[in-house]
Amino acid sequence: MKEALLELEEIHTYYGDSHVIQGISLKVFPGEVVCLLGRNGAGKTTTLRTIVGLTPPRKGRIMFMGRVISGLPTHEIVRWGIGFVPEDRRIFPKLTVKENLELAALHSRKRAHRQWTVERIMEEFPLLKGLSDRKGGKLSGGEQQLLAIARSLVLNPKILLLDEPCEGLAPIIVEQLRELILRLKGEVTMLIAEQNARFAVMVSDRGYIIEKGRIAYEGTSAELAADETVKEKYLAV
Repeated sequence: MKEALLELEEIHTYYGDSHVIQGISLKVFPGEVVCLLGRNGAGKTTTLRTIVGLTPPRKGRIMFMGRVISGLPTHEIVRWGIGFVPEDRRIFPKLTVKENLELAALHSRKRAHRQWTVERIMEEFPLLKGLSDRKGGKLSGGEQQLLAIARSLVLNPKILLLDEPCEGLAPIIVEQLRELILRLKGEVTMLIAEQNARFAVMVSDRGYIIEKGRIAYEGTSAELAADETVKEKYLAV
């Protein structure tokens, strides 16, 4: 069996005295798309923030490519090859689409394997190509989401973490996002935290359901899609 690219072992994360993540363990293997599902406030975002060091765990261990990364500062974790697209996207609103991408590209030029260049992004994201001279702050929410994902890809991460990528997007943009993730599948390893169970199950290989800071269910996406009892109990769908 191949080694996990990313592995969380009994992770406990706190906000002050609040015990938010209570012993989560999960694995993501190379080439997989894995979804982390759960209701609002279940701990999905905190799990991703813990992985990238924004909310470091108090207990447990995070392994990436066989190395322990828990306890490292965020900039070092990102340098190892973990890309993170937060829910609020955090693009540069006063820079154009192309400038946002070119700024990210400056940080990836020293990497040995640069599969994602600004030129390739423009091919894979035709909508962004048509908006290349528009400032980030003038984009719609869906356009900003695509730009945030594209900017992370230009950094050539080994795994991409997406936090609530469907949040606030029109159905037509959600469909474009679904098609994009399916095109990237196998080439880009992803861990997606998402409330939209239908979307997550359609794009992922496996899934975990988080409930009150603990893993309540894990299985293949096909198993999750077929289990109405689990979806009703943990996802209210």
